[in-house]
Formats: sequence, structure tokens, C-alpha cells
Amino acid sequence: VIPAGNDIFGQPNQGPGAWPASLSGATILESLPQNTVNGRFGSNAIIVNDLRSGPYRWTAGNTNEGDIDFVISPAQPSDIRSFPTWTGWDAYRENGGLSFSNLTLNPLSPIFPLPASQWPDSENWGRLRLNSSLSNALPNFSWGTHPARGVIIATVAADGRDNQNFDRFDRVTPMGTFYGHAHVTDDGGDSTGRSYSPITGSQRGTGLYVSTYVVGGRPGEQDEAVIDFSAAYFPYQEGWIGGFYDTSTGSWRNRDGYPCASQGLPSSVVTSTDSLFARYTVTLPNLTPNDGMLFAQNVNDTNETSITGVLPTATGWDIAQRYDEVRDVAGTSSFAFNDGDARFCFVFVPWSANNLVAGQVNPSGEVARGAGQFFLSQVSTGVYALQIPGKTNQTGTLLVHGAGSTPSDATIPDNTFFNWTFNPENNTFIIRSRVLDNGTNAWGESYPLRDAGFYFMYIDFTTPASLPQAATCDPDVNQDGNSDQGDVDYIINVIAGGDNPTNIDPDFNRDGNSDQGDIDAIVNVIAGGNCP
Repeated sequence: VIPAGNDIFGQPNQGPGAWPASLSGATILESLPQNTVNGRFGSNAIIVNDLRSGPYRWTAGNTNEGDIDFVISPAQPSDIRSFPTWTGWDAYRENGGLSFSNLTLNPLSPIFPLPASQWPDSENWGRLRLNSSLSNALPNFSWGTHPARGVIIATVAADGRDNQNFDRFDRVTPMGTFYGHAHVTDDGGDSTGRSYSPITGSQRGTGLYVSTYVVGGRPGEQDEAVIDFSAAYFPYQEGWIGGFYDTSTGSWRNRDGYPCASQGLPSSVVTSTDSLFARYTVTLPNLTPNDGMLFAQNVNDTNETSITGVLPTATGWDIAQRYDEVRDVAGTSSFAFNDGDARFCFVFVPWSANNLVAGQVNPSGEVARGAGQFFLSQVSTGVYALQIPGKTNQTGTLLVHGAGSTPSDATIPDNTFFNWTFNPENNTFIIRSRVLDNGTNAWGESYPLRDAGFYFMYIDFTTPASLPQAATCDPDVNQDGNSDQGDVDYIINVIAGGDNPTNIDPDFNRDGNSDQGDIDAIVNVIAGGNCP
């Protein structure tokens, strides 16, 4: 539904670009003006230095400290004003809760450092967002990402960062170098960034966004932090299997009336293995680690966040979450609590995917399983070098996540966290595995490297991994073993607001609406027609 009126440049508001129907990825390089105060004054004034993405272009509907509300496929992908790398973004700021719609109000110089004591006394000063009170927007009209449409997975793409900012309580203690980890927040449309909802087609909050955090403890849980990261969006429409599991209900998250998982996937694939602590097992129908990888990530929306470890087993994947401030080199500490803050998302990536470049790597650097052409070796403790012929950080991005056990117990998922950087001198992706330990910095911490097992996946900006389109539209939506009138009646009932025990997405033709078109599409497929 295109909003009435004009955008901020006086041009008619418009709809989004192409529907993001297949895997795409992005890397965002970001920083802060010097002398900001972490978690407080100026910390929302993010400077986006570079944003690389593809095959669909990615941009942002909101940036604030550790949060990036990614949106995909802007209406004007060739217009530099559609992207946060455009310097004009610095003019769109909040001051005292007031929104504004011109280039002259409250501009922020990204290179002029202010003393920490002189930042305006407003927590959100410097925040870029297009909120619901703003009737016009930048020309980045894009599709939001939504947990009922697909999964986002993210990885930190920097080995430590010093943003030259200060502690929020005394404004004197430098935050110093920190190491980060990433997760995804599934607020389902409540975020402040604006985009087109892939559920309703209306302008609303983006739905999913990536958050980056300090590994370690900071006063007052001021854990969000600005650091480079990569991300990939796996739409269910293409056939990717995954979902968002709500640990407080023992089922899929439900947003806007839709189950947040791939079509027909029962929530029983996730089982809790500990009533007190955040430990789970994912067992997918007819699939094991011999068939593919499982990437998983915490998705709570508070600053009490966790590092998620995955351990492939004979039949599935064990998952464990640990609070990111626990100092524990060996991985023997307690897990996070099994409560609402432990909810997580996951996506399965089959080894048989087209154009896949990926691997499962043992702590020693030995490749246990791989797909595509690459060369990987261990450089030193916790450091691995990955070369992909003809590929760089300009041609694609990288996901890296733990996939192994603790050094002392082969049955427990590890607690390491990962990052990657790119060395242009030899076109090598450098992957590092670290743990949190006691140390001598201002926070009493250190971040030593340690060998650990992991999964990696390269997402090419032109030809990323893909799945057969036919896998996206099984017409047996009521799961009775037949494709017949019962399935048509079932989807009609769900579209009308009836019960949905098999958790199907009634938007069968994936056009963003649940209507007669979906009924026609399933009738056509049952009759032998093509997948929509």
C-alpha cells in the first residue's frame, strides 16, 4: 500500500523493489564519531562506512548503536540516497524526540569529535530512524524482513574494535578494545525502521534486525556496541528450512497471526533437554548433519544476551546458550536460563544446495565436510585462513558459527565466539575463534584465541547458494498424505482465520497476501500445474 504524498525530496512516494525470494547477503562496515558515550550520548550516531550486498541490495530503515534494521530491495537501487553510506543521512536525526523531514535541521558532522561531557543530554540523540509519525521517507522504500517469511543469520566481521568512546557512568573511563558477537531480534514489526511489510504490504516496522554486543560484562548492561558484521537472509519461499523457536511457549514464535517457521515444519523438531538451562536439540525430518549444516542464533530483544553453540550429533544438532559475560576458557560454566530470553532461530543449509561454498571444520583446521571449491588451513591457535578462488569480501560475504564441543566434553556444545576479517594482500578470509577470560583491561577481561570447530558459508553477491524451487510448495498442507480437496478446504479455513494445526503459511503463492490467489494457486498445483 503506497503511502499518499511525496517523499522528503518532493517526489511521489513509491512501492518497494523486487520481492526478495532467494538467499542474499550483506556486509556492513560501521563506526562512531570519537568521544561518544557508550549506551548514551552520541552512541546512536552510527557512521556507515560501507555496505556491500547482493544479489538483492540491502539498506537500513533504522540505525541505533548496536541495532541495524536491515531492509532489502530498495525501490531505487541506483540512487545513492537510498543507502546509509550517503552523507545526507547525517541530517536525519532525532533531537529531544522530535522527528524532522528536511536536510537543514540538526546535521551531525561524522568527523568532528565532541568532548564526552558536551554531548546533548538525550539518550537518542544522533539516532537515525523514520518513525510512524513521519509521513514521508528517504527513497529507500524496501521490503522488510519478517520471521514468518525467513531467517537472518549474522556474524561479526571485525577482530576487535576500539570506538574511542567512554563509559556511560563516569564519562572518563575509555571503553577500549572490545570483541563482539551478533544476534537477531524478531520483534515482528515493532521496530522503528520503516519498510513494506512482507505480510500486509503496508508501511510499518521492519520486523527483523541485527544486534551486535560486547562479549563481556559492562556496567548497567550497556552491552550494545558498534562493530562491523555480515548477515544473510534465508527466505522460506526458496525452500530453506528453519524457524524462530519461543522457549517460553515451547513452540514457534507467532507474529501477525503467522507461525515463524518454514511451511509445514512442526515445532516438535525442537526439544528442550534441560528444564532449567537453555539446552535444546533440533531433529529435522529425514535430515541429519550428514545432509547439511545448522546455523543457530539467540533472538531475544534485551541486552541480556547469549552466545549460542551448536554441536552436530548422529541424528541432529544440540544447542546450548551461555551468557556473554561469563568468563570461561574451557566451556564448563553454567548455561543461560531456559526462559523467554533464550529463544533462538535456526536455518538448515543442505550440502546439496546449488552453488554452495561451505564447510564443517574441526578445531585442528581439518575440513570434516565441504562443498564448493576452497582452501582452508589453521594458521595458529584459533586462527584459520580461508581462500575461495576468485572471491573476495567485495564479491560476497561470510557466515561463521560454532559447530563443535568443549575441549573436555564431547557431548556439550562449545562456548567460543567467532569473527572474520579479510586480508586483501593474499585474498584470504581470516576466521578467529575466541573465548572470554579474566584479564587486565579496564573490565578485568581478556579474549584469548582457542581452537574450536565451526561451520562457514560464503554467500556470493551474484550467484549465492540456492535450492530447487519445487521444494517450496507442497500442496499437502493438511499433512494427511494426500493432495486433494481437503487441502483446498484447509487453506480456505486458515485464510478465513480458522485453526492452523500444521502451521502452514496461507500465502501459498508468496505474493505478500493471503487471499483468493492462494486458493487458485494450490488448486493449480494439485491439478499438476507449476509451483508458484
